[in-house]
Amino acid sequence: MMRAFFEMIFKRNEDAAKLHIWSLMLVLSFAAFSVLVYALEPSFNSLIIYLTAFAAYIGFGLVFISSLAGTSMKKR
Repeated sequence: MMRAFFEMIFKRNEDAAKLHIWSLMLVLSFAAFSVLVYALEPSFNSLIIYLTAFAAYIGFGLVFISSLAGTSMKKR
């Protein structure tokens, strides 16, 4: 069902719309991650793990969004 939904979205919209959807999903997942960290009340020992996960998340998000933007720029 989700696959059909995403296929419908991506077939009908332009690449810019794809970029906005994935950016929104990344922001929402970051919000969920932030709430999880806040709810767990991390200690100093686990802070390094959270910072590493945050850095990996930001890196993945930047690479993913730039790859989407790069493919849309090549088509034009």
